[in-house]
Amino acid sequence: MNNKYPWIVGLYNQVINQYRQGYNNKSIVINSMIGTACSVLIWNIIKWILCERKKNIYSCNQCVSCILMNLKNHPDFYFIDLKKEKSDSYIEKAIDLVKKIIASTSHQNSAKIIFFSNSNNIPVSFIDFLLKIVEDSYSNTFLFIKNYFSDMLPTIFIGRCITYNLFFSVRDKKNILWLQKATNSSLKLCMIMLKLSNGSPLVACYMLKHTLLKKRESFYKQFNSCLRKKNFFLLFPFFEEINFSLIILWIYSILIDAIKIKYLDESYLINLDQKLLILKISFKYSFKKLSLSIHSWFKCRFNLINIIGIDQNVLITSELLKFEKIFFHI
Repeated sequence: MNNKYPWIVGLYNQVINQYRQGYNNKSIVINSMIGTACSVLIWNIIKWILCERKKNIYSCNQCVSCILMNLKNHPDFYFIDLKKEKSDSYIEKAIDLVKKIIASTSHQNSAKIIFFSNSNNIPVSFIDFLLKIVEDSYSNTFLFIKNYFSDMLPTIFIGRCITYNLFFSVRDKKNILWLQKATNSSLKLCMIMLKLSNGSPLVACYMLKHTLLKKRESFYKQFNSCLRKKNFFLLFPFFEEINFSLIILWIYSILIDAIKIKYLDESYLINLDQKLLILKISFKYSFKKLSLSIHSWFKCRFNLINIIGIDQNVLITSELLKFEKIFFHI
């Protein structure tokens, strides 16, 4: 078992022990947030299932199956990463592929395992096909589906599977220590990045390891300057060098904090290192201005992501001017 990530160990042990005790359900859905090493967890479970000389809850790492898994070349392990394409011909090809896998004979005289890496990309018609497979319950075929807490999988399908939830708990000291050691960062910074990354340890780790932390500090200094000069267009250069989703996250997280501090205590804040800026915004600007701005930036982000061919610079310029109008002219 690869225990590089301490938060996956408990769920790994739970799943393996259930199968050691004779649990029969071979259709497994694991819910997780993006950036929680869910694929690593599933890969280790699959490696144990295929291992020829299991050592209690661990794979031996020496048999032919383990070696093939380590090489990512096991003939009975099928990794299917469905694209967002929803054409009938594409779906038919995917269905034919799964049918061939089920009808084929195991190469290692053991289980055959199909891993769908993202339920968000599974079309409804394909889920209907998978439901029939789950109901037929083929004796030597396992289905693993990674689900990013979406509602793409219907209740009737979930009801036929065994479902697990993978979380990164900030209350577990081992988890926080991992992030601190991996990034050589303080507890305070780790907690801020975890909140900004929606509890995703690998995303938080990336943000702490790269120059994004310094750029975030520069961004909030410039934001403070914008408040003094009443000119939010000074933020535009940040959109040219950093992903717009991240910049918008920084904007509405500080606005949300400004609302929180009006009604809640400091422990609820996301940007714990920007308390002075949060107090300034909260004191000077009304709830109406803050909530209008948050809603507007959410809408802007949605349009940037979903409208094909949209001029990003024009939309961001327009949104910054709108932001300025809400804050200083309404």
